[in-house]
Amino acid sequence: MFMAKKMEPTAWVGWVFFGATLLVLIGAMQIVQGLGAIFKPDFFVTTENSVFVLSLTQSGWTHLIIGVLALMGGIGTLAGVAWARIISVIVTVLAMLASIAYITTFPLWATFVLVIGAFIIYAFTVHGAEASEF
Repeated sequence: MFMAKKMEPTAWVGWVFFGATLLVLIGAMQIVQGLGAIFKPDFFVTTENSVFVLSLTQSGWTHLIIGVLALMGGIGTLAGVAWARIISVIVTVLAMLASIAYITTFPLWATFVLVIGAFIIYAFTVHGAEASEF
């Protein structure tokens, strides 16, 4: 009878946990950004060159929901839950798309989310299974 060969964790396990920690950070910042847009929409400066399709309040709710999901996915990934990695990849893609709306308002933060999001997706999809066996 065939037995599945147990995969030995590599150094990428640390990067998966680092990516999960960054996802928790991005989730927390998305929550703060969403709450700011909901409760104080005049804080954000909108110009005619802004990419907003939704109102600032609707955008705030979107960021708040994405932030809560990212926070839960990051914590679940840190706990080694397999379904949390799948949710984390989906939420990371959504967070990257949502940060494009703020690229004219917060260009450095939006660029940070895009770069770190690409890293998180790579770490979770290629090396995520090693983290659950660690």
